[in-house]
Amino acid sequence: MLPVVVHEPSIRLFSFYFEGSIYQGMSYQGKLYKLIKSFDAEERLKSYTLGCEISNQNYHVAITVSTEKYRVWVDLSAKNEPETIQLDALVEGTGEVQGLQYR
Repeated sequence: MLPVVVHEPSIRLFSFYFEGSIYQGMSYQGKLYKLIKSFDAEERLKSYTLGCEISNQNYHVAITVSTEKYRVWVDLSAKNEPETIQLDALVEGTGEVQGLQYR
């Protein structure tokens, strides 16, 4: 499944606390997403590459688009069992990315 591409004004942003850290989240069409990585507008290809790689692992992914940036998000309800995505291995050279733990 390919990532959903959404114009950023169509989403609702929020922050949430989980296991000692605060994360950026968004709501779109009744689903909750966690921010995985932000990219500058010039790095569009990197954002789509990361989104497709995560999506290929059967995660629901959204990519939000604005004039300044692209952001990759993962649906928090996409997995029923705990699993960690190691994003560093998926896209090299995009900067520091932390793993995502589903519960």
